[in-house]
Amino acid sequence: MDRRAFLSLTSMLLSIHANADVDRYKYSLGIQPWDDLLGEYPYQLRKPVYEAFNDMKSDALKEGLWLQISSGYRTFTHQRNIWNQKFKSLAKSTQDATAILSEITQFTALPGTSRHHWGTDVDITDGYAYAINDPLQLKNFIEGGEYQFLAWWLSKNASKYDFYQTFT
Repeated sequence: MDRRAFLSLTSMLLSIHANADVDRYKYSLGIQPWDDLLGEYPYQLRKPVYEAFNDMKSDALKEGLWLQISSGYRTFTHQRNIWNQKFKSLAKSTQDATAILSEITQFTALPGTSRHHWGTDVDITDGYAYAINDPLQLKNFIEGGEYQFLAWWLSKNASKYDFYQTFT
């Protein structure tokens, strides 16, 4: 299933983006970290995003969700490592570079093109849900999945904190 089909089925926010003032070019490659990153790597966010996330987290907690960041700011090197790991894994089953590229880019941005480099994108899970080996999978967010309530809650509430789904 491709990224577009995945997102149209879920109506939730796997990666949400705060509408913060971002100089998207100065640090967009993730080579030089932002000066205002808060939190522990790899769960860091830029200060206004971190504050908005904590407000959203507090309100979600009142409704039985424990919002946890599974990924925030990423360096270029971190994104490259994710990319390379996926490439090596897929290359074991096919030598077709186009097929490998297509498969990886369904859910993973090329190093230097990820919005995680901006420190404003965040992948979220529910800390109260059962431990899941690979949490950011479709089956976890659709009806009957561990994050079904999380998906619904984010679709109804994330925009109140200036978070938006950034891809379709």
